[in-house]
Amino acid sequence: MEAVYVMEGMISKEFCKIQDTHSRLGGGHLSGDKWAQGLSTKLMEMTHGQWLVRNFLIHDNVSGMLALERKEDLQIAIEEQQEMGMDGLAEEDRYLMEINLVDLEAMEKKVTLPYLAFRDAKNNK
Repeated sequence: MEAVYVMEGMISKEFCKIQDTHSRLGGGHLSGDKWAQGLSTKLMEMTHGQWLVRNFLIHDNVSGMLALERKEDLQIAIEEQQEMGMDGLAEEDRYLMEINLVDLEAMEKKVTLPYLAFRDAKNNK
């Protein structure tokens, strides 16, 4: 039996027969059909949970991989501009040179951690 079928809840009827025998011998209280339904449900819940975690790790706006890549690109651009100084920087953008990257990173952590805790608490209701 292919793993894809099992993860989609398609379980061989042989497993149902084995569970029925197990139940008749006093080893369980579930019929083979009920056991297979429960197993299918658990497998689908598990794969859905894995999908949610993967989706969060990649797409979350605050701590996902795509957000981290954007932050790294922005930090590189800021560092490059700081090395060049005011050259090529428009007058209205010169205030950006006053950004302290260490303070910016510390501020981000102060904002990100409570946000993640709030979001997790809200999602677990």
